[in-house]
Amino acid sequence: MADPVEFLGAFNAGDTPVVDFPILDDTDAAFKPTDLYVMLYDEASGATINGRDGSANQIAAYSDADAKVIFELAPADCVLLNTKLAPLDETHRLIFRWTWQGGLKEGSRVYNFTVRSRRAPADQS
Repeated sequence: MADPVEFLGAFNAGDTPVVDFPILDDTDAAFKPTDLYVMLYDEASGATINGRDGSANQIAAYSDADAKVIFELAPADCVLLNTKLAPLDETHRLIFRWTWQGGLKEGSRVYNFTVRSRRAPADQS
């Protein structure tokens, strides 16, 4: 079964939106995974924009009060890949994946968001 895709919002190129959500196990208990993988790509072209993997502490911050992941996208994550398109909007997909129980179980969260240009479309002539 495919992961449901949530809409994160629309942001200007260069913005640094924050994503926060709890990581839940199969009993809906919140926990902090050892490893976390994040992939960001352009929906239309499939081009990879950015990715991060490794220790969960190196990739995201966590709120101990409610066991939430707090992930801030960098300005380079909200970049337009094709500036000749009009209108200058792109849909980007952000995928979080994690494992627990020594890699025997896994979970994920998927978001789409729109990146808008801060300038007028390039001259098409």
